Amino acid sequence: MIKAIICFVSILSFIQPPPVHVKGSGYSGYIFDENYPIWFSIKDQKGRFTPSKDEIMIAEKLLKKQIKELNKRRENQIGRCPVIDRNLCKYKRQYVGFLNTKNEKILWINFIWHKKAGNQISKEVISVYDGCSNYWGIKINLNTGEVYDLFINGLA
Repeated sequence: MIKAIICFVSILSFIQPPPVHVKGSGYSGYIFDENYPIWFSIKDQKGRFTPSKDEIMIAEKLLKKQIKELNKRRENQIGRCPVIDRNLCKYKRQYVGFLNTKNEKILWINFIWHKKAGNQISKEVISVYDGCSNYWGIKINLNTGEVYDLFINGLA
């Protein structure tokens, strides 16, 4: 039975639609389908959704307006670690959509410094521990315009 389950999960991973490349003014990244398996959830999660290119554009505009204020502490952005609000266009992105219990669309954006992005960014959601501001993430409520939960990786 376990072999059958492993086989089924393996087959499902091959039939996943590949992430969709999206590029706009000052950003480039990949949209992951609502069925892509993800290792975490958001507070009050009800489900998932696949973000559209228009929703990505809206989120990026909200981010540009609010990131400087959200990043005023400059956490883990010393030495060779980039200051994120000054280098926003140099990060590659991964976009994952969630729905909360109010049916609001929450977009999680995973940021990877362009020199560290590599090929995997277009294939799977990247998870890195440490690495300072080369890797960080944020959530955006597309219904309310709130940009929140800025998380910048630690220093090792």
